[in-house]
Amino acid sequence: MLGHDKGFAAILGTGTNTCLYDGKDITRNIDSAAYILGDEGSGCYMGKQLLKDIIRDTVPPEIKKNFQDMYHISEHEIMDNIYTKPLANRFCASFTKFFDTNMDSEYCQQLIRSAFRDFFKNLVSLYPGYRDLKLNCIGSVAFCFKDILASVAAEFGMEMGVILKSPIPGLIRFHREQSAAAV
Repeated sequence: MLGHDKGFAAILGTGTNTCLYDGKDITRNIDSAAYILGDEGSGCYMGKQLLKDIIRDTVPPEIKKNFQDMYHISEHEIMDNIYTKPLANRFCASFTKFFDTNMDSEYCQQLIRSAFRDFFKNLVSLYPGYRDLKLNCIGSVAFCFKDILASVAAEFGMEMGVILKSPIPGLIRFHREQSAAAV
């Protein structure tokens, strides 16, 4: 994503990761604390919030109906998937598709905005001088909700950089440049 340029990089997909990069090496990385304790801003984090609100019945009625129409899953099945089956993080993250199909809902927009604010408050803002850097992100969550991410970044005084859905095009470009330089 950054090639040989220094900057701030993040992954916002199923999980979250952040770092400072000096153009050659990662110079600082604050652990996201994984999906149980952290991963703010990730698909898993957003999915957990949605599932918690579904179970507690604190979502607007139309959201609950849309959720049931889309997934046909009971609250007991949700709990079973989280506490007894493997890959609970992926299970929770799988519900980000719901946000994409319900973006006209104020509830969904606010949940995403809140997750990104938590990402900035609990991770990004811990990096010294983060406001002097651009926010560069890879991942489906960053890509799909980049307008909300940009709005929250602005709230925290950070300018947007590159937002990519997948690292593959950048990795191909980087390795081609490395090969050409070696010749």
